Parts: sequence; structure tokens; C-alpha cells
Amino acid sequence: SKSAAKAQGKADALREANKEKVWLGRHKLLDAWVKHAGVLGKRGHDVGWFGEWRRAWGKPYLNPAALAAVQKRMPAAQREEWEALVLGAEDTFASEETLDARVQGLLQEA
Repeated sequence: SKSAAKAQGKADALREANKEKVWLGRHKLLDAWVKHAGVLGKRGHDVGWFGEWRRAWGKPYLNPAALAAVQKRMPAAQREEWEALVLGAEDTFASEETLDARVQGLLQEA
């Protein structure tokens, strides 16, 4: 039907806009983690583990799988130092799901 096609078009456009938002957000997340590691390093914390993880990861962004992996490498003694960044990443990923739900909502309205 005409309305279904229109909804599909809107959903596709929204999905593309969301992809860009998600992509930029994930890059910003990793940038914040890199910056934080630098700050902690200057304060005398051993952040070599983060550099090792980053080289192993090899991508310029953070995603849920990468977050889980970096948390596994994180020394227990530093968890508190990184807590705000972990929570920020979790919030970002949760908001990505909200974006996806909006796209699905458009398709269901049709």
C-alpha cells in the first residue's frame, strides 16, 4: 500500500540518520576513554592494560562487545576510576536501542 511504502521510506531515512549518530557516538566514546587513560597515566596509574586492549581491538570506536572486553582487562583497583566512562558507554548503547525502537515504531504504524 501507499502508506506502507511511505512509512518504509521514512523508516529507511531515519535508520540512515541513526546509523550516523550511532557511529559518531561510538567514536566519541573511545576518544573519551583514550583521553581518560592519558589523564590516569599522568596521575601515576598503570594504564598499560588499556593500551594493550586498544591495540588488540584495533578499531576507532567502542561497541558493546568492546566494552565487555575492556572491562575484563581492567584491573579491579582501577574500576572506580573508570566507572563514569563505563556508565556513559552503557547509557550510549541503551540510547541506540531507543533509536532503533523508533524506526520499528514507524514501520508498525503503517
